[in-house]
Amino acid sequence: MAAKESPGSGIDSPFTISGPDEKRRFMDFLLESMPDQIYFKDRESRFTCVSRAVAEHLGKSDPRELIGKTDFDFFDEQTARVAFDDEQIIIATGRPVLGKVERGTHSDGHYSWSLTTKLPLHDASGAIIGIGGISKDITAIKEMEAQLVKANGELASRQQALEEANAQLKTAQAQLIEAEKAQLTARLAFGVAHEIRNPLNILNMGIEFLSADPVVSQAVGSTGILKELVDAINRAESVVARLMECSQPEHIETLRQSPPRAPGQV
Repeated sequence: MAAKESPGSGIDSPFTISGPDEKRRFMDFLLESMPDQIYFKDRESRFTCVSRAVAEHLGKSDPRELIGKTDFDFFDEQTARVAFDDEQIIIATGRPVLGKVERGTHSDGHYSWSLTTKLPLHDASGAIIGIGGISKDITAIKEMEAQLVKANGELASRQQALEEANAQLKTAQAQLIEAEKAQLTARLAFGVAHEIRNPLNILNMGIEFLSADPVVSQAVGSTGILKELVDAINRAESVVARLMECSQPEHIETLRQSPPRAPGQV
């Protein structure tokens, strides 16, 4: 069944408001059932009509308890003053307030957030006689936003801590690699030193034998040559002893605990 077209509306409508009683019924429905706060105020910003949601928001069981009162009766001075000034500007200029986010502190100290739209209210002659407004309670949304900001801050702190821990882990890993390299070098040095020491011992025995031989000791220049050989062997033994010392466990542990050198550092 096709919807009827309202006379002069130019659009199809499933119903029409036939008269004042019908309008009043719809208005009463909105004032009693809408979860958003609907209210009307006179030129002094006194409530003239409010929805049940407004009464409940302001701690009253009957909307009629608000009639004749102002925001100063329910909010702290700063909150009420901001709302009053906005409404007086609307009454003076006819410019509405659209979608304003407001934080209000109630008389008992608790606060709430609202998304508010206020419009100038005209009489039959077009004169502004007050304001009409709708406020949506967004306290839960704002609290969720605050929790999200807090959670993001905590996440950022944890991420920073993880990055610092990762940097420390990389440093420790680099130290371990350097220590392992030092340990491997020390073990290699020990092996080399051990292999060198055996031939040196044989050379020492040979020089002692030659020194004791009368024929060799009486030969021209033999004493100087033997002395140079002994000095060379002593120097080699000194190097071997140092290599053996560096390969000791306590020296390796010292290398393990030392910080890694930067590239190119001597």
